Amino acid sequence: MLITLELLSCLFLGLLTGSLLTEAMLLVPIWKNMSPDEFLKQHPKMGPYFFAYFKPLTILGTMLPILAFAASVLLAEFSLINLIPAVTSCFLIGVYFVYFEAANARFSDGSIAPEQLNLPLSQWGKWQWRRTLVALFGFIISLVILI
Repeated sequence: MLITLELLSCLFLGLLTGSLLTEAMLLVPIWKNMSPDEFLKQHPKMGPYFFAYFKPLTILGTMLPILAFAASVLLAEFSLINLIPAVTSCFLIGVYFVYFEAANARFSDGSIAPEQLNLPLSQWGKWQWRRTLVALFGFIISLVILI
């Protein structure tokens, strides 16, 4: 049972990490190159699609490492390394609610004036890289656990 959870944890954390990396490396630069008016016009249209894509992936990519850690404790196979993907997953969940939920809402609800978009979009990109690197670290450790 534990190996199955660890494998699923690694799989979904890897998919989530790859998606976050794609967003950071491809989408954020595209968004920064769009005119502010165009970005603010398109974000309310694009946002629901991104949310529909990321929601199940984020839930599985963050909850499975936590479940795998809990199973390792319950099955008395705990080692400190099992904790790392769970902690990185908690960070990913936390940073969404602390930063991204409100930032995404501001892009969609028209509360940012086009001339003020550069700073919030730049900050969003920096936070995106932070969460991507944390997810990558958790994914690498989950690979190590499997090996």
